[in-house]
Amino acid sequence: MRTANGARYNSTPVGARATIKCCTGPSLTGKQRRHLRAVAGRLEAQQALSRMQVADPESSLFALREQLAAAELVRCKFVSVEKKSEAKQLAEVMAEQVDATVAQVLGHTALFYKPSSKRLIELPLASESSA
Repeated sequence: MRTANGARYNSTPVGARATIKCCTGPSLTGKQRRHLRAVAGRLEAQQALSRMQVADPESSLFALREQLAAAELVRCKFVSVEKKSEAKQLAEVMAEQVDATVAQVLGHTALFYKPSSKRLIELPLASESSA
């Protein structure tokens, strides 16, 4: 947001928890996103993380839905985008269409999360405090 003189300011009160609500997927706190990134790193080390390359977003939606239903966590690399900012926008659009949440966008790669009925990944509660 901007003040009357055009300077930027953050409207979030000090000490308030920032949550990301992307599209219609579940809302995640920073702690939950950090947990998902850690899980993705461990799964990638075990070569168990679902990965896909997205050249055409429209044709990749079905495959993304299927992989999210099976694994809850999918890393997608966008090979068709030229700028990293386009990757973030594309990830948000795809997440909205598959009813998922973007846990991370790093470069041309996005990490999608959608809880399944199996609940394979247990997220920390948003109200837990770190000790």
